[in-house]
Amino acid sequence: MADPIIDMPQADLQFGPQTQGEPCFWPLAEAFGPEAEVTADRFDHVDQPSIDAVVRESLGAALDSLGVFDAEARRLAAGFRGPDAQAANGDLVELVTTLRELTVLTAALATAARTDLATLACGSDSATDLLTDVANAVQRLVTSQLNHDWAAAADSLQFELAPSFAGWKSVLDAIGHRYNA
Repeated sequence: MADPIIDMPQADLQFGPQTQGEPCFWPLAEAFGPEAEVTADRFDHVDQPSIDAVVRESLGAALDSLGVFDAEARRLAAGFRGPDAQAANGDLVELVTTLRELTVLTAALATAARTDLATLACGSDSATDLLTDVANAVQRLVTSQLNHDWAAAADSLQFELAPSFAGWKSVLDAIGHRYNA
């Protein structure tokens, strides 16, 4: 079964009228190669208090970033509804690129917690379902962006992507509970 946090949409974002950007999201193996694959046994030789500090600090940073992403998604939605949709379009590339980085961090945190996202329960939902919601929101956003449908992009940002960050927070919280157990 595909992991939705790693296998997010492969669509291209347009940076401007003449160029296209890199894929929004890449599978980890494709992005970093097998030599960079994050596995729990790679940490076996490291002092446990050091690992704990890094995991806790990374988890805190990931959780803090979700509030920033929520505010940025809502700001961009307003931008797409305003007179300068092209500026919002440029900022969208940065948001999606940063979401890719949080995707990788989430997968690494789950690995450090020796947690399979496919079986991780987050309240009444599974981590996979919640992260699939984020991936689907990004896919719809990218489709709107590629079609230059700024109203749909704004709606996707405000009503789909921004609210999906609450689910991502639940996933990070669950990973933290598993790690501390």
